[in-house]
Amino acid sequence: RIMQVNHFISEVSNGCSFLSESKKGFYLGQAYGLRALYYFMLYKTYGGVPLITDVKVLEGGKISADALYTERSTPETILKFIKSDLEASELNFGNNVTIDRAMWTKYATLMLKAEVYMWSAKVTTGDHQATGNSDLAIAQTALQPLINQFSLLDNFSEVFSKKANDEIIFAIRFKDGEATNWAGPFIYYGNIFEGQRYGRDGKLMQDTLDLKGTVGQFLHEYKKALWDSYDDEDMRRDATFMDHYGSAQKEGFGIAMKKGIGSVNSNNQRIFDTDIIVYRYADVLLMMAEIENALSGKCANYVNEVRKRAYGKNWHPQFAYTDGSYADNELTILHERDKEFVWEGKRWFDVVRMHDANGKSLAFSVAANYPNNETPDERVPLIKESEAHKLLWPIDVNTLNNDPKLEQTPGYDK
Repeated sequence: RIMQVNHFISEVSNGCSFLSESKKGFYLGQAYGLRALYYFMLYKTYGGVPLITDVKVLEGGKISADALYTERSTPETILKFIKSDLEASELNFGNNVTIDRAMWTKYATLMLKAEVYMWSAKVTTGDHQATGNSDLAIAQTALQPLINQFSLLDNFSEVFSKKANDEIIFAIRFKDGEATNWAGPFIYYGNIFEGQRYGRDGKLMQDTLDLKGTVGQFLHEYKKALWDSYDDEDMRRDATFMDHYGSAQKEGFGIAMKKGIGSVNSNNQRIFDTDIIVYRYADVLLMMAEIENALSGKCANYVNEVRKRAYGKNWHPQFAYTDGSYADNELTILHERDKEFVWEGKRWFDVVRMHDANGKSLAFSVAANYPNNETPDERVPLIKESEAHKLLWPIDVNTLNNDPKLEQTPGYDK
């Protein structure tokens, strides 16, 4: 994908005379923003990665494999490149603030900019030292234009059932007959559920989620401790999960996700066409809460705005959060994000980025992890501090073997 974006930037910047300057600017704003997104995903996952901005492989003529081998750039180099692409994206978009929720826009660039600068401020990676308040201030400024430009839907479940709704900033679009999402591994398999598992009402389940025979693989299941973290009045719980049991007496508890099950098409078939949401307004509010907390400000109002929507008609002042210590606020924001963004690709990067009272990643914190179903009283961190290299991922053996200039992520070569 990066090669395709590099090619696009080269062609639009140096040719495409049939495009007006405003069109060129808009398309380049999208391209630089998407390239920043791709490299940021790589940076968060691997740290330093090969930095490629040309399209040698498409330039024609003979080219050797040796010419394409590329060593990993340092984390600091990659992060500076991401920031420069974000600047280029903003510059090219100019005053164009078109809203298209299934395409990259200036608002998506601003959202990514806030995320990048938050990460830069809070996470030390290799030769990049966390920058602190200066980058937090930039992240905060990036989010300001999104406040009240988007809005929370009243009904949490409609965020996922209604495409292009007012909460969405950027989503990956799926459509019947084109492509479907990857919710299947989280959805129950009908043959082992229907007539065998029991619902909350004590009755045997049938096709409770109206899957119409569509096969869910049910390869992944969320922990009971996450389910238990929701108040009964929190409508996100039942909009996200379906609880099921091994008996009418509610023994053998389990949960299946229902957040991404899509819709039933005109042929009466269940299609997993729920869009994958990359950015939405609830994320803006909780990012603002996190920034305020890091800058010694007040975060509770942002948390409670998200929480009030979650409880809806069940809202009562007893559910409101009151500002506490830095560490208490950080954990509260994390757990609010946990309940809000199930299956939206946020959790791991949240625990890596967020801090305890000593400024250490919450990946090392017992309080940030949920106990296993089998050992609910055993509390352990996601990873031990002695395993800090696991904050980044290793490169697979095939990729290493195919490029002799690549080196393994530090800590995995022992």
